[in-house]
Amino acid sequence: MNHGTVQDRLAVVQILRDLAPTGRLRAGVIFAPVGGVFFIEDPDRAAPKGVTVDIFQAPAADIGTDVDLQVFANSGECTDALVAGNVDVVLMPVDEERARKVDFGPAYFLLRSTLLVAGGAGISTLSDYLAKGRHFARISGATGL
Repeated sequence: MNHGTVQDRLAVVQILRDLAPTGRLRAGVIFAPVGGVFFIEDPDRAAPKGVTVDIFQAPAADIGTDVDLQVFANSGECTDALVAGNVDVVLMPVDEERARKVDFGPAYFLLRSTLLVAGGAGISTLSDYLAKGRHFARISGATGL
């Protein structure tokens, strides 16, 4: 990874050391049945793989430290571990509940979600959906509406 001048590289090293105060980067990752930009698949693997794992491993390698990955069942558990100081860093979507507990850095991926309905359902907005008396389901402790 090229960080420019010597001063730039030293600044990056200091930032990363601040993120890994124990000398190892303790990173929280979240399991999902289907991986993606926020989640890993197959939490039983000896070395989980996914976008978040790659994002943690690259800067850790720059400062010569290892990454200790802790796998969580959902983003709520991962947030709680961050608040408790059991992990140093996590990557997850922003939502209002987590924003009351932790600070968020800049986005590394902008996610846009939408509601899919059957054609002819007469639903073209979220308000239409709710007006029909329908409700959303979500996993407890996970990102949702």
